[in-house]
Amino acid sequence: MTYGAPANLDLSACILSTDGGKTSQTLAALGTSVASTASALITVQTDVSGVKEDAEKASYDAEAAQTAVSNLGTTYIPQTSFMAANGVPKLDKNGQFCTPPNVGGNSWINLGGYVLNSDGSTAVDTACQVIRIQQSVTPSGGSPIGVTINTWANNGKAWIAYNADTLHPDTDGGASLGSADHAWANIYSKTAVQVTSDMTQKTLMGQVGADNFAEAATLAKAISSVATIGYKLNDAIAAKGAAEARIHFGYSAQDVWAAIVKAGLDPSKYALITKSPVYTVKDVPTGEKLADGTAVTTRTGTQETDEKGDAVYRLMLRYDQIYALLIWYQAQQQSALESRIVALEAKANATTSGSAS
Repeated sequence: MTYGAPANLDLSACILSTDGGKTSQTLAALGTSVASTASALITVQTDVSGVKEDAEKASYDAEAAQTAVSNLGTTYIPQTSFMAANGVPKLDKNGQFCTPPNVGGNSWINLGGYVLNSDGSTAVDTACQVIRIQQSVTPSGGSPIGVTINTWANNGKAWIAYNADTLHPDTDGGASLGSADHAWANIYSKTAVQVTSDMTQKTLMGQVGADNFAEAATLAKAISSVATIGYKLNDAIAAKGAAEARIHFGYSAQDVWAAIVKAGLDPSKYALITKSPVYTVKDVPTGEKLADGTAVTTRTGTQETDEKGDAVYRLMLRYDQIYALLIWYQAQQQSALESRIVALEAKANATTSGSAS
């Protein structure tokens, strides 16, 4: 302690210089600046501390999330993978399978026999021998009934076997099996084909030979004039060769058509002969491609035309109806022949009797 030094002095107005007199400020201003700097440092320290805490929390959250995903293993399926390329199929709220969405107008469902590559393309699985689609339905009050569709290949051909009790359109007469230009090659049946013949399903036009249905007799006579021919199918010749293709017997649909026209009738009125347009079905590229590079196509059907530009049609016959008319016509001819024979025999007997007397 120094005795005699002044006390309670106000030094705020004293001028200070920290750079050799180039600049100066009062002691009061310096105090204010120091206090402001100290406050700023405290604020920065607080902010740095908060950032550090946030970073530590974010690191913890990221580590926890990574651990959670790792713990899921193969059980985790992101929503974006459903029905997407290299993704997974999706089931609806009833647990039913949903088919893939249309892509460029086409949907593909590959069942067995194919291997899915990592790029989304498919390759044939040579280890697949049989594809089985199994279904089970339970009738009301009954036991489950199993239905299996088997697909396999053998002897260079593909086969599909269906083991249900019946296969039919959803409504009576609601669909056709094949078409004129896409006909089935053969139909094998244990029994004869059954055709709707119940009169409750028909509207009677008249009996063949009746006076009020004379055109039927004219039609029968016209068909009887058509020659029976032997022929080989062009498809069979192409597949087997002309020598191996078998000979069929029947009628030329063109001859039947011409005979009906010659009789003064309109062939299009009668279901015993049909005239259907021929279409060429093609998968036409749309110019678009899928993610794996596969070209997107759309299926189109274009009616074929001949060299003159006229539409091409295919004629087909319903032989059961032709035979019905021919049987009636032959019966009439036989009846007429028998009547003539009886008349001739009567005449001959009368002549013999007259000569004897």
